[in-house]
Amino acid sequence: IAPKLKLPKGFAEPIAATILCSPIIVALSGYLSVTSIFANALAAPLVAPVTILGFVAALVPPLAPFLISLAKIPAALITKIAFTAASFPVIQMKSALLILIVGVAIYLFRKHLLIFSLVLILLTYLQRWPNNDWQIANCDVGQGDAMVLKVAPHSAVIIDVGPEPKLIDSCLRSLHISKIPLLILTHPHADHVGGLVGAVKGREVGQILQSATRGEVIHVNQMRIEILWPDGAVHTFQENGGEGSAINNQSIVAYIATPDYTLLTTGDAEPEVQQSVAVRKVDYLKVAHHGSKYQDINFNRIADPEIAIISVGIGNKYGHPADSTVKLFRKALRTDRQGAIAIDPKHKSLSSSKVGIFGLPVFWRIT
Repeated sequence: IAPKLKLPKGFAEPIAATILCSPIIVALSGYLSVTSIFANALAAPLVAPVTILGFVAALVPPLAPFLISLAKIPAALITKIAFTAASFPVIQMKSALLILIVGVAIYLFRKHLLIFSLVLILLTYLQRWPNNDWQIANCDVGQGDAMVLKVAPHSAVIIDVGPEPKLIDSCLRSLHISKIPLLILTHPHADHVGGLVGAVKGREVGQILQSATRGEVIHVNQMRIEILWPDGAVHTFQENGGEGSAINNQSIVAYIATPDYTLLTTGDAEPEVQQSVAVRKVDYLKVAHHGSKYQDINFNRIADPEIAIISVGIGNKYGHPADSTVKLFRKALRTDRQGAIAIDPKHKSLSSSKVGIFGLPVFWRIT
């Protein structure tokens, strides 16, 4: 393949290797690194010295320490190239078959490779997530909750962290979040707290809030967070369908106000709690309990959000979200359908990881 690409040898061979290896790489990892082509081109000249020096060192043991010390220099450079290349964004792929199709297309259109590559790069860029100046993001963590509220560049308040460390870590990396001044864990169910290790990994973390009382107010930069629930009293709640109502109803419910939007976050609070909360009109609502059918209609009617966000996993065993719940809202965004969601309240812009340009499904994207 390499000679037929009619490119400089240093690039033709890595491109050919990438074309052939990509289906396997995508099948194993779910992503593809475009920078690997450049990394291989840079590393290729360094492989021969390492190989030759190592081989001679094995044949002439007395010279081995000296030769190995020499071999360490190009070997260290290869390692540096690998780690540097790995720090760049990658392209998430839904299917190994897709990259195979792209590889075949590159081969068929090799005479117009530059134009084809530019079109491919443009489409990839347009399908990145997020692709707006977001302030509110809801990560796609499957059946769980993980909301990210930007308070400054690379800094965000996080409400719940989903069930898996890798999922929340990946989401926060996509959002370029390195500082978490406040992390709120609404209640101790695994689908809300299981990803904690991934959320704090390599990040500067301030306060972790696991309990609160109605009336407390927390300020983070220009964000005001008012706790609406729990109220500090002891309650006995009715179990709703065996979904853990006692713990769900310990959920921290908060009213959040910034200069650009208002938001109500609800954890997994169920109807009895919703009826006890002094709810008010908001721009955005994180729908309680993944859109469970157990909702207080009056609570959601008063909140009357422009957009309701339902954080829910595909094909979950609970049947979330219920049709009756989705119908309560003018517009509902669901992570099982839209994927990760990013909202720019100032410009009324939405970005989602599963829906790309022209409303078409996203088969690949930068992450």
